[in-house]
Amino acid sequence: MLGIFLRVWDDVYAILTRHNLGTTLAIGFILLMIAGVLISGIDPAFESPIDGIWWAWVTVTTVGYGDLVPSTTEGRIFGALLILMGIGLFSMLTASFSALFIEQGEEALTRREQENLKRIGHLENRLERIERQLERAIAALDRLEDRAGADDDPQHRKADK
Repeated sequence: MLGIFLRVWDDVYAILTRHNLGTTLAIGFILLMIAGVLISGIDPAFESPIDGIWWAWVTVTTVGYGDLVPSTTEGRIFGALLILMGIGLFSMLTASFSALFIEQGEEALTRREQENLKRIGHLENRLERIERQLERAIAALDRLEDRAGADDDPQHRKADK
């Protein structure tokens, strides 16, 4: 597992640093730990901080196994606030991931647009060269026609004789 994690660390780090995703996760985790310790002090249904942390984790993720449940009004109010925090946290995470995917799509689109602009620039240059060559060819043909017309002119022939 460690080998796999080390191979993908650069990608994970890039994802966590964008849009403060890592900061959001860290703050959420710290709040979850604090909430677990607090609930174990507020409500007698939780025998240890570990039970409180487990309950906070389950509550924040809105899974709610029901193996640990606050028994006091204060504990239930605290649980309701923790549920709201979990909904907010997951909303922020979803928004961060969405922004990340949209950003990646925009980067790909920008790259394709730049490639297309380069192609269009090359095509415009080729078209300008072709137009210049065509203008020179038309001018050369006009000169040839003028000479041929002058050679067919009877007055021109008399002047040559």
